[in-house]
Amino acid sequence: MVTKYNYRDIEEIKKDTPYISEIIVEFIQESNPDLSFLEQDYNDVEDEQERQKYVEEDKKILEDYNNQQWYMMGIMAKACIKMDYIGYPSNYTQHIGELNSGGIWGISSLDNNLINEEKERQIKELKKIFKKMNIKIPKDVEIQEKESFE
Repeated sequence: MVTKYNYRDIEEIKKDTPYISEIIVEFIQESNPDLSFLEQDYNDVEDEQERQKYVEEDKKILEDYNNQQWYMMGIMAKACIKMDYIGYPSNYTQHIGELNSGGIWGISSLDNNLINEEKERQIKELKKIFKKMNIKIPKDVEIQEKESFE
């Protein structure tokens, strides 16, 4: 059985331009970060006591890492792009896709100021991209935070 459609009846009419429905900031725990900077010998420090102090501090920080007292992470913002349609048989919202900020890695979970700065920087980066693409970002767009593992 073949069904014939009158395409004027089912043609979708774009109601609006694409818009951002939500922004999700992901904090991604690194599974195998490069911590070699905590294993340096500080040969460039001339004072032996000072050099030993730095080595001991790094040793303690690395021990805390191994005891899961802190971790390294990446921060990335992701936006969901949607578009509303009016059409037959009903109106609906279409999920068009997602776009991520560039992200940044190597952030210590202990540095709350840097975490907050980078979170804001990643959101601004996304907003700048969408502005260039003429995609609307509602003033009250929901911003969520999500923790995940690499």
